[in-house]
This record gives sequence, C-alpha cells and structure tokens, in this order.
Amino acid sequence: MNQKKKILTIAGVGLILFGLTALGVKVGQKPKTTSNPVATPTPIRIEAKNQIYEDEAGFSFEYPEGLEIKDVSGNQDVYSVLEITAPDKNEKMVIRVVDTKYKTVDDWLKKDPSLPKSFDGASRDIELAGMTGQQIQLENPHRLVSLAIDKGVMYYFESPLSVEEGQYWNMVHNTIVLNFSLGEAQPQAGNQGGGGEDVIYEEEEVVE
Repeated sequence: MNQKKKILTIAGVGLILFGLTALGVKVGQKPKTTSNPVATPTPIRIEAKNQIYEDEAGFSFEYPEGLEIKDVSGNQDVYSVLEITAPDKNEKMVIRVVDTKYKTVDDWLKKDPSLPKSFDGASRDIELAGMTGQQIQLENPHRLVSLAIDKGVMYYFESPLSVEEGQYWNMVHNTIVLNFSLGEAQPQAGNQGGGGEDVIYEEEEVVE
C-alpha cells in the first residue's frame, strides 16, 4: 500500500470514528437503546346510566341500568316491598315502605326487637327526600341500612356489604338513596299495614 492510500485509509477510519462518537456510539460497544414506553392510560371508571323507577305508592328513585326490580309486596297490607337484583350478583338489595309504630328512627334503633344484640347503636345522620334519617351497619350478615320515619311510615333500604359484592351494592344503595323522592301520592299515616320493623341501613365508611 503506497503512502497516499495509507493516508486516505487512516483519514477514512478517523471520519467514521468521529461520526460514530458524535452519534454517541463508542467503538467496541453495542449502541444503547433508549426506552420510550407508551404511556399507560389512566383507568377510566365506566358509570352505568341511571333509569327511573316509579312506584304506585308515590315514590320514585334513580338506579343503575341493568338491575331488575321486583315488587314482592304480595298480599301484604304494606305500601311497597321491592327486591333489587343484578345479573352477575348473588345477593340483593331490599326496599321497604311500610307502616311503623315508632315515631322516630332513634326510637326504632332503641326498641325494635329485630335488631341484633351485637348492634352497638352507632349511626350517622343522612337526608332522604327531605327527611332526616339514619344509616347503620349490621353484622351476621354484614349489611348496610338506611332508614327514615315520617308520619308513621318507615322508608327502609338494606343492601349487602360482603367482601365480594359489598362495594358494588354500596354504589347501588347510595345512588338510590341520594335520588329517592316522594311525589304527591306519598303514603299517609293511618294505613294499618303489616310490620316493617325488621328493616335496617348502614354507616359512613362505606358510603361516600
């Protein structure tokens, strides 16, 4: 190889090395790959659309679509007893609108024999269709109860708080209670119906 070719060869190698160095690639090393991960999308909570249930007893409420509401009042002399079920859930929510001998919720909480002995009386205030009510938790089974008493009528909502389904039913429970309303045909005191004192409602932690 003559001197001219040797100089050109050295110059060519130098230019290649310079170019690689400028690009951040070192001789004898594999080029580094820069990670550019696709941003993880923020989880989106899909909210079910609400439907409206209107009862002949004069009340109505909104509830998530997909639920089935069945009137199980039968021949009982009561305003309304409803069972709410979901296609993929084993448990159900119950709503009762019935006459009661108790004047207030506090009176019911202190005296009703259907309350389990384990109940410690803890409750929190809620508002139901303009009425002052209470929310409690009951054990065995664990369930959430919301209730209000007005003019001799008890409005009672009970849903499960099991580990598997509690959060789902809590969402349904809150949706119904928050959107519960009384119309002009609301029940009046004096209908001597059958009981209803065996119903209950829940406490705050699970209610947001």
